[in-house]
Amino acid sequence: MLSEKKSDPCFGTTKDDMPLDEIYKVMLYLEKCILEYALADIKPDASENEITYLVIKSAQINNNTLFIFNHQPVKHKSSRSEDIGVSMKLKPSSGLSEDFFTIEAKRLDSRLSKCRKKEYVIGERGGIERFKRCFHGEKHKFAGLLGYVQTGNFDEWQADINKWINEKTSPAQYEELVWKDEDKLSLEEKSEKSAKYKSLHSRICKQEKIQLLHLWIQF
Repeated sequence: MLSEKKSDPCFGTTKDDMPLDEIYKVMLYLEKCILEYALADIKPDASENEITYLVIKSAQINNNTLFIFNHQPVKHKSSRSEDIGVSMKLKPSSGLSEDFFTIEAKRLDSRLSKCRKKEYVIGERGGIERFKRCFHGEKHKFAGLLGYVQTGNFDEWQADINKWINEKTSPAQYEELVWKDEDKLSLEEKSEKSAKYKSLHSRICKQEKIQLLHLWIQF
């Protein structure tokens, strides 16, 4: 059962684990900020870090929520960091709030070099793989992946990504990580400029799986 502290309308609450409906609010708010504010300032060939900086900037400037967005939060005794950490605004007397949700961001761009072509899924910089290896989101049940679609369209990228995952479903192909059909992206909804997917992943560090919420933006 979730433990909760008494709240103030101007501040959030701390919880042992944030419920899924609060996680969806984060992703919906980011979608709104990107489409209404950040998108106009993002160049077609912008880098991942450039886009993520503008996403966070728009989220903070227009922030009327209880969420705080942190760029590349540093973790204790770790050289790895997620692109975005999300925490709650707390009363000063409550101290600092730990991130309850983390988001990784990746470009979906056919112009990337061959070694980076599949990095949304696998590799040293692989978005999904980092969560499966517990490099990211190891404390959480839910996490997010932002996809910056710079070439192609939503359907093409979903098909490619699910094909790459399907190639890894054989244990002989990838001995340490186990890939299954549940790792594939399932469409929730899409419009002309945004699409939402979800996926479920086993992890090598714990039995509990992690659910990823994917938000893609068409540039």
